[in-house]
Order: sequence, then structure tokens, then C-alpha cells
Amino acid sequence: MNDYIIVFNVKTGKPIQYVKSEILSKAEITFVEITEKWLFVGYSTGAILQFKIELEDLVKSHFSNNDLTILTYESKFSLHKTEVTFLEFNSSENQLLSASKDGQVFLWDIISETVLFKFAGHKDSIIKACFYDFLPQDEPGTVLKLILTCSKDNTLKIWNRSTQECIQTISNLVNKINYFAVYDDTIVLGTYDTKISLYKLSYSSKKKTEKTNQIAHLKGTLNRKTGAKVTYIGMAANKRILVVFAKDRTVEFFKVLTSKEIENRIFLGEVKKEVSKTELKQENTSNATPDNEALKEKSKKILDLEDYNFGLKYFSLFNFYEENEILNVFFIDDSYAFLNSNNKLSKSNSNKKNSQAKLRFCFSTNNNVIDVYEMVTNCLSENLFKLNKKSLELSNVIDRKPLIKYISSVNNPSITEENLEVNHLFSLDIGHRDIIRWVKFSSSNTKFLTASADCIRIWNYTNKLEKVSQGMISFSDSKIKKVYPQNSIKKLVIPNESPLTAIFVKSDEFVAIGTKQGNIHLVDSDSCTILSSVHAHEGEVWNILSIKVEKEFYLVSCSSDKLIKYFSLRLEEEQYGINSLSKTNKKGQISSTKKETKGEMEVEDLEQENEGSEEEEGMIVFANSLTIADQATHIQVSPNKKYMVYSLLDNSVRVVYSDSGKQFLNLYGHKLPVLSFDISSDGELLISGSSDKNIKIWGMDFGDCHKSLFAHHDAVTTVKFVNKTHYFFSASKDRSIKYWDADAQCLITEIQDFFGEIWSLDINLQGTTLIVGSSDRSVKIYELTKEQIAIETENEKKVEEQMEEDLAHDLSAPNTVVNPFNKNISNLVPIKKNLENLTLGEDLCESIDLSEKFKEEIYQYEIAQVEYIKSKNLLKTKNKDSSVKFFNLDEPEKPTAPILLLGKNIFEYILSKLKAITPLSELENTLNNLPYSYVQRLLFYLEYFLRNRIEVELSSRCFLFLLRLYETQFSNDKTLLRVLEAINLNMIEALEEIKDIANYNYYSMEVLERIQKARVEENNELLGYN
Repeated sequence: MNDYIIVFNVKTGKPIQYVKSEILSKAEITFVEITEKWLFVGYSTGAILQFKIELEDLVKSHFSNNDLTILTYESKFSLHKTEVTFLEFNSSENQLLSASKDGQVFLWDIISETVLFKFAGHKDSIIKACFYDFLPQDEPGTVLKLILTCSKDNTLKIWNRSTQECIQTISNLVNKINYFAVYDDTIVLGTYDTKISLYKLSYSSKKKTEKTNQIAHLKGTLNRKTGAKVTYIGMAANKRILVVFAKDRTVEFFKVLTSKEIENRIFLGEVKKEVSKTELKQENTSNATPDNEALKEKSKKILDLEDYNFGLKYFSLFNFYEENEILNVFFIDDSYAFLNSNNKLSKSNSNKKNSQAKLRFCFSTNNNVIDVYEMVTNCLSENLFKLNKKSLELSNVIDRKPLIKYISSVNNPSITEENLEVNHLFSLDIGHRDIIRWVKFSSSNTKFLTASADCIRIWNYTNKLEKVSQGMISFSDSKIKKVYPQNSIKKLVIPNESPLTAIFVKSDEFVAIGTKQGNIHLVDSDSCTILSSVHAHEGEVWNILSIKVEKEFYLVSCSSDKLIKYFSLRLEEEQYGINSLSKTNKKGQISSTKKETKGEMEVEDLEQENEGSEEEEGMIVFANSLTIADQATHIQVSPNKKYMVYSLLDNSVRVVYSDSGKQFLNLYGHKLPVLSFDISSDGELLISGSSDKNIKIWGMDFGDCHKSLFAHHDAVTTVKFVNKTHYFFSASKDRSIKYWDADAQCLITEIQDFFGEIWSLDINLQGTTLIVGSSDRSVKIYELTKEQIAIETENEKKVEEQMEEDLAHDLSAPNTVVNPFNKNISNLVPIKKNLENLTLGEDLCESIDLSEKFKEEIYQYEIAQVEYIKSKNLLKTKNKDSSVKFFNLDEPEKPTAPILLLGKNIFEYILSKLKAITPLSELENTLNNLPYSYVQRLLFYLEYFLRNRIEVELSSRCFLFLLRLYETQFSNDKTLLRVLEAINLNMIEALEEIKDIANYNYYSMEVLERIQKARVEENNELLGYN
């Protein structure tokens, strides 16, 4: 799981180059197809990028530059909606075949960057897809261009590229089809069964019956030694070796026999049949002697007609078992060669006798390692099924047991070390083989260490990295190069132990390591050898501190055994050898006596008993211990060394005095255990991250909680202050890192650049470099810049990203809509949300608001005018004297149209805004940005347009799109019932009128055309033209 590609030199076992795309940096690479000129990369988002790459240039660049190369893609293919599962390139026709998890298969033309065909027929994820040009033997000159696809729906489909149709579907509902390979007109099909199905491709246009029209015919099965699921089938050594890889971590190698070997196997089978017949009939040997010559001719005929079990074409050479789960098997094609008598490589020539074939193959495993093996064998050049004429003459003897024994021995040739030898050459050790639990910078900022269950690695680090700024954090992924294998100084594997934590000691001269087994090891950082070891705890050592008191160094460790222990380091002694755990001093195994009363802890010094002890003390000497209330998860000392702080599984953080162990503060507030905490360099603040997904900011003076932040969507695994600031980082299992301001108590920025849970991070003393280790077994380095960042801008970016994610999610989901005017409906077209569409949408909303406001003023004016007239008439009837003046009645003032209407009425104004959306193809995109409240108001204007036959086509298009988009809302909104019914009635009538006009014009044009033709013919007759 990662977003970059490593190119290795398999001869040296070292990486040549690290390749990454300039875009899709957060997308996981799921498949890679590489040729001499092109590199095709499939991503988890469904995108496919095409890069131009020269392998020769990459090899040369290895000697001059080890940096990660940011490539610019040549083409991008993005029709897949789910992750790409398979890619294959046809260089002869410049075509790319891509398959995805949703069962879709596309055929691309990389020159025009267009889709040629789409093959739809599978109902589940595609496992493999490939090209195959089939040349039927019955019809010379005919070429069938095929595509074979295999899916998790237990079917294999054969497609014709020319006609774009599925020729045949092979299914196995019982044993389930898992993988296939095709070569020499043979399809090798793997299932859950112990047998591999073998199909022969044959085609004849003369055969037209449905049964004989099938292109693939079952010709037999091949027995395997394991019944586990087949996950890979491939050919190697110029199609001389068939490889079958199963789910139970076994890989079986079969030799593809020559025609002579197959003929001999068929012949032996026929001899065995004849022998069994004679025994059943109990005939005399003189009358029942098998005719070997006749059987040989029969065997040749069977071979020519291919009327035999194709399983006879293969012979199992050996089985290979890998301890770790194998993810893929691949072969180094250039390594296939034959060794001559002088043990020198020569051109591939299997006809030479006693020549040995040399083949390299690789296994990529789930522990982040690629193992390279070499197989040397003479089985490919030798005839494994040689016939001995003298032994065959035993068929004339009455006792047939020697003959049957001979046939059995020939059918099962023994493979010895003289015939076949497999050696492990080297391992491409990419990095850690397990989850990275701990990362730590050295005080000199020149090294950092990483710890996982498999080993401890010490890496070289130089601060010469290309900076690509993004806010306050510059995280150019070219910095990933600093954690690759060639930059690793040392690697330490502790047998039968799993490191959990580590720290540099005494100016980076030593490294102290705590393990899951409760041991602490002191390691020389230069030679990476264990100098001393002690069994410190009965449980896991979760954290280690290094403290310098005057000139002496101490280690403080916390564990799940409810003890905090102090160890003195004797670093000024003469060089110690490697001490085994059997030489652990007894002091490290004795717990101190302690009393706990009223929340305070009293520590009594451990009595050092050396009586009767003949064991030699190491460099780690037990000094003291402190018993705590629960299991400890993290420990730290304040910058002034006055306080020691540790977190417990009871969800609390305890602050005690370093010298006496008495409790100073008890920080309660988290609902789940605190996994990590950190103290600011000035000692004023403490931050704690918990499994309850929250981060709390505490004051170290009184233990008050300044702020509780809902920080992540999963457990917070690490929090870390930037030195000499109140900025801090937090990491979580939700695969994100966040950068916070503890004073402003707000989020600054966020990094989502990981494919696994983040377990640890650290920042150097200068506060410029951040290292992060995660469960995807990668270590990433980030550089902090001095550029300013606007928090509001970051928040706006998050909102935009969330909108894009929501939009992509909506488009990926099936969205079938109902069109009441047409039963043959289709899905909605993809909506593009860009700045132009948002601007047009906002402009349309403002226009609707302006029109509605003016419409409301007109409505109120009309109501007031009616009331005025009624009142005036009422007074006239009561007082017939017309000379009476109405001092209490003021005639309402007619509202003035807003200037923005530009002298138009509200209907003309809204219509002008709709017509201003150009091109017309952007109309749907703009309407999609309208809130539902504005859609309700827009329907009023659309009804007016349709009723008055104004821009019927435009109005109908707007209404139909809105109806498809808000069908559910419209059906539940009773206030729109009358408007929708009016629109429905008026739109149907208007469209019928347009249809009538169009038909009238169409037939009128036909009449005019006939009249014109008649006139032309009449003129031609008058002029004498034929």
C-alpha cells in the first residue's frame, strides 16, 4: 500500500529509482504495467496514468541521483469508478486493456486517448484480463483477435475484439474459477479444486452448430499436490515452465514437456492398457504379445490428433513453500539462459545435451520483502521419459510385474539435487516487515530510529531536501527517499523479541530498546551490537526515558506490570561484550517495596543484595522502582526535571515529583486510556491524546483543563509539541496528522497522506523536520517552512474538498430517475462543479431574490390599492357630499422597478438570466448548484413561460432536469402540486404544438422539394435534355 513505485536492479538487489506522480499523491497504487517505453499505473480511485519512461536512462540515473523522481504523466484515463485491478498493454497496436473492481473492462487507444470498446458482462471484480491473437490451424491466414477476462463471479469470458461480442463463457459454480493463463492456444484454468482445467482453442467457420461453435474445448485436467485456492498461474523460461501459486503459500513448478516426451507418455499408457487387457483375458503370452511398433504409431496419431488428456503435457518438478503470505510471483526474463560445460552462460539452446537452464524468480510477500531465488536445472534439456527397448521387451515374458514396475518408474521420474537446485540469492529489503510502532530523532538531528516487531533500524538523515511548500508544512514526497533501504545505516534483529520503543542515549552513542518480552537492551549505535541486556519487567515495556543527572545517565521504563523502574547506565566502563539475557543481574528482577496511601506514593530504596551472587554486572544496573496503580502506557519527565508524568489504563495522567515519587497532580477527564502525552518546552502546558478520539490541553501549574478538542475520528496514538512553541502535532488511527495551536486552541492544518494507521511521530529539536511511522510500513518525512498560513483559507479548502467528496460519492452511487414523459429514461449525466458554475448559480439566485422582492412589493401594492378603493367607495356612500375631502386616506404609492431589472419585467429578467448561461450544456451544472428553496421559486417562472409559449424548449429542459433531480422532494411537497400540474399540462400542449409545427414544416419542405423536382424535369424536357 503506497503511492510511489520503486524500480529495482534484480542483479544487484538495489533500487534504481523511486517514481511518483505529480498528481494523485493521496491515491493508492493498485496495479503497474511497465514496458520498455511506457509505464501505466492504476490507482484506487479508478484513474490510470501513462508515463513515458526509459529503463536505460533509469539505470544510468542510479549512478548520479538517488532521489525520488516526480514524473509528469503523458495521458490520463479516468472512466473507471472503482480501483483498477488489472492492466495489460499491446505494444503492436498501441492499445491498453484495463479492468476494475466493479467488473468493467475498457479497451483504450493510447494515441487518441479514447475508449475503443467497453466489455460489460461480469458481475464482480475482474481478476485478470489479457490480449491473445489466435491463429486457427484449420483456417490458415485467419487471425482472431481475442480478449480473455476472468472475474470473481466464477466465469471466464472470451471476447472478439473485432466484433466486440462475447464468443464463449466458461463457468464453474462448484469449484470457482480464480485465475487463468493462456499460451500456445491452451487455456490453463485454476480453481479451488486440486485439478487444473485445460482448454484447447480451436475454430472453424464451417462448423455452425451451437456445440461445435465454441472456441474453447475442455481437453483434460492437471493434478496438483494441494487443493488450496489458485491465486496465480504463469509461464516462465520461454514457456517451458508452468507455475501455479496457491493460497496456502505453496508454489508448484511444472515442466512443459516436449512432443517427444508426450508421445512417450502416451505410448507407455497404451502399453499399460494392453498389458492389463491380457491379464483380464488370461490369454497366452504368444497370442497376447503387445505390438510395440503398432502402439508407437497409435501414440503418434493420438498426439497429432490431440486426442489425449492435456495433463500429460506437464510434469511437476518441485513444490516451493514460503513462510510468509505470497502476494505475487514474477520472473526475470533476462535471467533465463543455459550454462555450457564451462559453467558459463550461453544462448538459450535446449537441444544441447547436459545443458543446465538458469532461471531467476521472485516472490513478493506481505512482510514488505521481495525474495529472489535462482533455479538451476537440466530437466528442461533432458528427456524425462526415456524409453529402454530392453525393458519394453519384458512384455513378451509371462511375468508382467517387471514391465509394470518399469512403466511406473518412467512415468514418475525422480528429480534429485543433481537435476534441479534452487538457491536463495538475496532479498530486496524495502523497509520494515511489520507495523512501525516507534520513531525517534537523535539529538544531533543526523539520525533517527524506527522500531517494529521485526527489527530496529537506524537511518541516516541529511537536511538537504527539496521543499514544496503547502502552508506551514512542506511535505514534498521526494523526502520519502531518506527512509529507503540504501540510506539505512544499521539494522538490528533481536531473536524471539519484538521491540516496542527505543531512544538514543549519551549524544547518540548508544540506543536503549524496550521489547514486548519485558527486556531492555543497550545497543552501540555505530556497530549496532547489543552491549548489555536486562530483564526489566514482567510485561511489555511501553516507553523508555533517558535522564542525565550530573554526569550519570539513567533509564526510566514503564510497563504493563504496574511498575516504573530506574536503571543506572555504566557507560564509562571498558568496552563490554554482548551480554545474553542469562547474565542479567538479579537487581533487575527484584521489585522494590512501596506503600501507597491517600494518593501519595512512598518509594523505598531497593536493598542491594550481592551475597552469593557470582554473576557479572552489565552496563544496565537496577537502581530503584515505583509501583503504580495500574498499567502504564506512557512516561515523560518535565523539561526542568522536577516532575515525572505517566499515563495509566484508568484513563488518568499522574504527575509526581521526580525525587520523591509523591503525587502532585491527578489529571482526570478522558473516557478511555491515554495513549500519549507531551509537555511543552517551557513546562506550562501538557497535552494528552486518548482512545476516546479527544485531545485535552492541561495547565501544569494547577492541573486545570484549558480545552478539550474532538481531534480525530479514531484513537489518538501520538501527540508531540514543537520545541520552544505551543504548536503541536497529533496522529491517529484514522490515518491523518493534524497541526494545532495550543494557545488559540484551534486546528491549523491537516495531512492526509497515509494508507494505514499512524502509530508514532517525532519532531527534531530544531522544530523543522517531522517523521511519521504507520502501519503501512512506511516512514515519511515532512519539512516545516516559515511561510504563513491563513486558517480561514484552510477551512475554506476543507469545505471545498468535502463538497467534492460528497459530489463524487453521489455520482458513484446508482441514481436512476423517473421521467413521467418518457418511459425510456437514463441515469443523470455527471455534474461538474467549478467556479464558473458556482458564479452563474449565485447570479441566478440573486436574480430570483430581486424578482421575488419586487413581486412581493407589487403584490402588497395591489392589496393596498384594493383596500384603498373599498374604503373610498364606503365613505362616498356614507357622505353624499362630494365636497368632503378624505384627509385620512392616502393613495398607496406604486413601487418603482429596481434599476437592476434594466427596464424589464421580472419574467423577462429571469428569462434573460437563463439564456445567459452559455454554452447551453452548462445549464444543468448551474441548476444543480441552486438550493431547493430557489428551485421552488423558479418553478413559478417556468410555468409562466410555458403557459405563454415563451422559450418552450429552454423552459422544458430546465423543468425536466429539476424534476429528475428533485423527484422525491416534489412528490412530498403538496404546496407545489398546482404548479406542477399546470407545468405538466402547459408543457405537453406546448411541445405538441412545436411537434405539429415541425411536422408541418417537414412535410412542407417535402412538397416544395417535389414541386422543384417537377419544374426541373419540365425545363429539361423543354431544353431537350434526357
